[in-house]
Amino acid sequence: MINGIITFDFDIKALHYLNSNSRYIKATADASGDTDIASAALQYYKSTTNHPDIQLENEADVNRFKHVARRFFSEFSQN
Repeated sequence: MINGIITFDFDIKALHYLNSNSRYIKATADASGDTDIASAALQYYKSTTNHPDIQLENEADVNRFKHVARRFFSEFSQN
């Protein structure tokens, strides 16, 4: 996001991160049992340092990241 404006660049980078780490994110969600997938994705993001392309600098970024994660895993689980 740039100055609070949603960009496709941010979404694409978030999708790439989620796709690259989906197995670990799903394991994080499964291990905690009651954590939704978006919170698990954020928790995993915060616990790692392998995300140089995407930075969550403010609450709007975090909210957009969680939104993209929900959409990604919703589509992912249907296939």
